[in-house]
Amino acid sequence: MARTGGMVHNKLPYDLAGMRPPADKPVRAEEAEQEISPQFVLNSLMSLRKSLGTLARLIENRGYPVDEYNTGTGTGTVVSLLPTYEYMPERIESVIITGPPSSQVSLQLGDRTWSLVIPAAGVLPVGPMGLILSRSDVRQLTAQTSGIYTLELMGFGQRRFEI
Repeated sequence: MARTGGMVHNKLPYDLAGMRPPADKPVRAEEAEQEISPQFVLNSLMSLRKSLGTLARLIENRGYPVDEYNTGTGTGTVVSLLPTYEYMPERIESVIITGPPSSQVSLQLGDRTWSLVIPAAGVLPVGPMGLILSRSDVRQLTAQTSGIYTLELMGFGQRRFEI
């Protein structure tokens, strides 16, 4: 309870009423000393630096989108893609393959090769994934049966891993 001008105010904080804090909540000497200590400030800044470093590693730059697409037709079709960015690797997050239903295809991304079968809908989404490809990595779809095939890679360029 605070008093100002002879009136009693129950909801005014002590500092606004011009009064001291209650005696049952004294300020400890260690806390007052710690707040002004240069070592305390240094420790706090080092802790903040460590936390910001962790956050910086978690943040992804999505400013360089990747959308590579190509189509191929015929028997023994090979659909190849070229990288979107010349001087930075790409993080591929999803792949879409279209073609005749029940046809077998082989997808090669970098040093990984998958043997896949296109479902009855004719569209095979692959993902989510986090595959990093450099500019020299192979991006290729090989089909064993005739038809029209498409290969699409989507993701983002990774500027922090500049080549």
